[in-house]
Amino acid sequence: MSLIIKRGTTRTTIGVEVSECEVTITGDDPLQLPVPPAEFARKGGFDGAIVEIRRDFAASWEDSSCGSLNMFLGSVGETAITGTEVRISLKSMIELLNVQMPRNVYQAGCLHTLYSSPGCNVIAADYTFSVAVTSGSTLFVVVASTPEATGYYDLGTIECLEGLNIGEKRTIKNYVLDGSDGRFRVAIPWPYIPEVDDVYEVKPGCDKQHVTCNLKFDNLDNFRGYPVIPAPESTM
Repeated sequence: MSLIIKRGTTRTTIGVEVSECEVTITGDDPLQLPVPPAEFARKGGFDGAIVEIRRDFAASWEDSSCGSLNMFLGSVGETAITGTEVRISLKSMIELLNVQMPRNVYQAGCLHTLYSSPGCNVIAADYTFSVAVTSGSTLFVVVASTPEATGYYDLGTIECLEGLNIGEKRTIKNYVLDGSDGRFRVAIPWPYIPEVDDVYEVKPGCDKQHVTCNLKFDNLDNFRGYPVIPAPESTM
């Protein structure tokens, strides 16, 4: 079975409006994708991809000397998966102009991205741990043996290293310590229920707050927030 790729309409306008287009992918072709499109999309394979749509003009199938017309150039936005079908929303490159100005703002939360360098400079390897799954896991919750207190892994990441979900990575919505086991709740369900003794890799997240940077990561020297800035207020 081959890949079937269909696209929606495109349009050209005068100005700086962001054009959009939708692409649908179904089927399966191991020569083009190593895994089915739905699985490839779940693993983030299409994230950040650049898509170009061209209309070619040719006197025959063998002769493309007439050239081509660029119909659309953009990047992958949102991806939706329904069964074996993948729907990708594309946005034109003008989207890159949609940036915050000024680039740096005064706010209570830190402007850095956790583990970025230069910037945050927290070394990810120092906060990366492997945990073994115990009983009681579901598609949304991984139960594993870990000693960290409730909330420690909130907003972090968890990735399967051994088991049916190998290679799958999720954001940790919240983490709760229950006795000797930790319960990692993820925002997006796993393809398969984690099994006992599966191995997962976990990293804590950061809420960008001054106290978290100090007590959790001991990284105040690189904190780029302004915790004492007055809160915004409205006046009539």
